[in-house]
Amino acid sequence: IEILDKISKVEDLTASDAQDMADAFTAGGNALAFATKDFDYAISFIAGLREQTRKTGKELGTFAKTVVPRLFAKGDSNAALQQLGVATQDQTGELRPLQDVLKDTKKAFDGLTESEQVNAAKAIAGARQFETFLAALRAVDKTTQIYTQSTNAGGTAAQKLAIVQQKLSYQVDQTVAEFQKLAVELGNAGVLDFFKDALKAARGFAMGLEEAVKIAKTLGVAIAPL
Repeated sequence: IEILDKISKVEDLTASDAQDMADAFTAGGNALAFATKDFDYAISFIAGLREQTRKTGKELGTFAKTVVPRLFAKGDSNAALQQLGVATQDQTGELRPLQDVLKDTKKAFDGLTESEQVNAAKAIAGARQFETFLAALRAVDKTTQIYTQSTNAGGTAAQKLAIVQQKLSYQVDQTVAEFQKLAVELGNAGVLDFFKDALKAARGFAMGLEEAVKIAKTLGVAIAPL
């Protein structure tokens, strides 16, 4: 429930949805877990990057899988970060969380020209992923905001479910009212009027039920009881 609350809050704050999260974690969840050491930040990172790039969850997961480990492993990417004065380990030799590394990298990039930023990003993330890496730096502040708000998201999923239930209940009430009205009308109607009014009510019912099903599918509510 806590995870659902956080993801529901992220959905409210950004253009991301639960499917984006699922796809991103399927493609790059191990790298995100390893680098962030914090589930809340992992989903905030995906949401912030999704907001900045409009890339799919799978694409963002692939970015995390291919680029994030390179930041911490010995090699050209790690060396490029060190040249910018960005440490990937703390004083005890432990790897620093991804969020801290990105914040420091953003500060370092703020002092570079645009062309220098591009060259540094290519050295760190590679020619194929440097644009997404730059987007991740631009999204640092937004990601922090999402993280702060989603961390205190208790009850969000339940609130959204209550809204859906209210909408479904309203649809049912409207349908019942229409049939009650139809029953009264039938008492004073001839055969031709009966078929005309019945068809109109049936169409209204079908449209209302269709909308209820759409709402239910969107938020994963079972329609069978209805």
